[in-house]
Amino acid sequence: MDLVFVLNRHIFSLEIAINLAVLRSHGYKCGILFEDVEKGGLVKKVNKLNPTMVGSYTDTFSLFNKDMSQNLAILEKIKKERPETITFLSGIHSTIYRDILKKYPFLDIAFLGDIETSISCVLERLSKHGNDLRNIRGINYRNGNECFYNGPAPLTDLNKLPFPDIDSFYKHKGAFRHGYRINVARGCPNRCTFCFQHKYSESTNANDSIMPRYYPVKFLIDVMMYLKSKDKTINLFYFTYVTFTHSKKFLREFLPKYKKLIKIPYVCATRYDKVDEEVADLLKESGCSKVSLAIESGVSRLRNDVLKKNLSDEDIYKGAKILKKKGLRLGCGILVGFPEEKIDDALASLEMAVKIKADFLSISLFKPIPNLDLTNLAYVNNYLHDTDEVKEFDWERSQLNIKDKHQFENVNFLSHLYLLFPNKTLFRIIIKLPNNRFFFLLKMTPRIIAVLRYDMCNRSKMKKIRYVIYAVYSSLIRQQRPDLVI
Repeated sequence: MDLVFVLNRHIFSLEIAINLAVLRSHGYKCGILFEDVEKGGLVKKVNKLNPTMVGSYTDTFSLFNKDMSQNLAILEKIKKERPETITFLSGIHSTIYRDILKKYPFLDIAFLGDIETSISCVLERLSKHGNDLRNIRGINYRNGNECFYNGPAPLTDLNKLPFPDIDSFYKHKGAFRHGYRINVARGCPNRCTFCFQHKYSESTNANDSIMPRYYPVKFLIDVMMYLKSKDKTINLFYFTYVTFTHSKKFLREFLPKYKKLIKIPYVCATRYDKVDEEVADLLKESGCSKVSLAIESGVSRLRNDVLKKNLSDEDIYKGAKILKKKGLRLGCGILVGFPEEKIDDALASLEMAVKIKADFLSISLFKPIPNLDLTNLAYVNNYLHDTDEVKEFDWERSQLNIKDKHQFENVNFLSHLYLLFPNKTLFRIIIKLPNNRFFFLLKMTPRIIAVLRYDMCNRSKMKKIRYVIYAVYSSLIRQQRPDLVI
C-alpha cells in the first residue's frame, strides 16, 4: 500500500474522496481507515496494510472540534509504532499553520492548499529517491531536526478531476450522518480576520481575482446524481461553500441543471452583498430551502474594522429583505466573544437578527485558531497568553481572557430565546445565570426541530421518536451536538 488516510470519525469528505481518486488515477494504491469503524484496531490495520505514507485531513468542521486533536493523536500513535512510516497532515490546519511541524514532532510532512499534485510528487520521490523532498512545491517537510518550506502548492485544475471515490465512504454506515454536504468551490476572495481563508490564500499561489474556484457543474451534478442512486431517501443537500452566490455565471449554469436533474431541496450559504433579485429568484426556483448569511456583528465598526467583513448595514438589510420577500428561510450567523467586543455589542447583534427577521440563528464563540489575524490581535491585546496555546477547541467555552466571559458563553447557549422573546432587559438577567445542561439543550432545540421538519420529514413516526430521544440524551446528558440523522 502506498498511502492511507486515517480519520477519527467515519464522516464523508468530498476532498478526501477526490484525492483517493486522483492517487489511484496515477497508479498508486491507497485507502482510508476510520477509528470509530475499526474500534481500537486502526493501528493494527495500518500494520497489515504496511503503507509508505499515513496521514489525515482537516476540513472546516474538524478544525473546530475534537476530531482535529484526535486525528493527530492517531498519527502520533502510528509514528511511535512505525517510525519508518512517513506521516502527514493535509487540509486547512496544515495550510494556515506554518510552524505545525515544530509543534507536532511526529509529523513528517504538512501539505499546503491543493494537495493533488504535491502528494503524487511526494510518493514518486519516495519511491525513486528515498526521503529527498527538496523542490516539491506545496509542502513543509522534516529532514532530521530541521524543517523546510518549499513554497505554495500548484493549483489543481478542477476541470480535470476524476470522479471522486465515494464508495470508500459507503463501505460503512453513517458516513452521511452530518447530512449530505457538498463543497462547490475552493478559495475565497474575502479577508475576514476571524476566518482561515485569508491565511489559506496566503499559503497558496491563488490570487483574489480567480477566487472562488468552482468545481465544474457537470462534476457536481454527477456527484449528486451518484449519491441519489446510492440513497433514495436523500431529501436535502447542504452546499457548504461560504459564498455560494458569488458568481452569477456559475448560478445561471448550475441551478437550472440542479432543478432539472437533482430535484431535491438544498441549503446554501452566502453574503448579504451577493444577493439581488435575480440571485434570489434563481435560488427560490431551484429548490433552495434556506440561505445562511452571517452579519458576524451588529456593530458596523466591529464588523468592518476589527473583523474586516467589509459589509455595510445597508447591504445586510437590503439582502435580507430580498430573500424574505421571495419566501426563503433566513439563517443569521453571529460571532461573539471576540477581541474588542463588549456584551452590549453582542446584544446589538441579536437585535439586528430580529430586525432582519431571521428564522434561525447560528451563534459561534470566537476560536483563536493559530496564525489568524484576529488571534494575533487577541495576543497583542493580552486576551491570549500565547497564540500557539490552543490545542483543542471547545464550542461552548471561550478561550480568551475577556470581561463578561460567562455572559458571552450564555449568549452562545441562549441566543435562540432572544428570537422568540426579544426583550433585552430580560435577556440580560438570564445570561447572568449559571449555565447548566438545560442551557445546552435549549441551544440544540431549534436544530432538533429543523432535523425533524426537513431532514426526517419522510421518516416514520417511530424513527422520529427515536431521534428525539437520542437528540435529547445527546444534548442533555452527554452535552454533545446531536447528529443530523441516525
